[in-house]
Amino acid sequence: MKRLCAVVVVVAMVLSLGGCATTSQQQGAAVGTGVGAGLGALIGYAVGGEKGALIGAGIGAVAGGLTGWAIAKHNETVRMAAAQNRRVEQVSPDGSERIVAQPVDYVVYQKPVTVQEQVLVQQAGQAKVETKTRTLQPGKKYAKVQTRTYKKNPKTQQEAVTSDTSQFVAID
Repeated sequence: MKRLCAVVVVVAMVLSLGGCATTSQQQGAAVGTGVGAGLGALIGYAVGGEKGALIGAGIGAVAGGLTGWAIAKHNETVRMAAAQNRRVEQVSPDGSERIVAQPVDYVVYQKPVTVQEQVLVQQAGQAKVETKTRTLQPGKKYAKVQTRTYKKNPKTQQEAVTSDTSQFVAID
């Protein structure tokens, strides 16, 4: 039981670090790490008791941190493309992933409009594309941004599209 309490304390500390992070990637990684560690600890405890909780928390923390960072990087690229009105491309430090965001349209609606957009979300420690419906506010300028994420196969060096999303971003 002492180990489980220690895991809970560590998870709470990691989640609180999100407020100290200075970039969206750091915040995404911190929150992802905390959520992943918490979920991993719960699942691990259910499967293997206290030892399972520790192992689950460790695995969940790593998976959640990486996923949170990737989603934050994706969202930052989308916002940059919309704000700068140009194609933005970001490559991971090791060159294994590339995110390309391109504004395809700018609109201002006179009345509320409901749109469907495909967004990248974190679910159970993994990133996935989900269709969401939301209402765009009248009088506000929006950029519709098309974003593709490419992953490089380490053996063949070929790139494959891993996500293809489009979403509306409010322009201030």
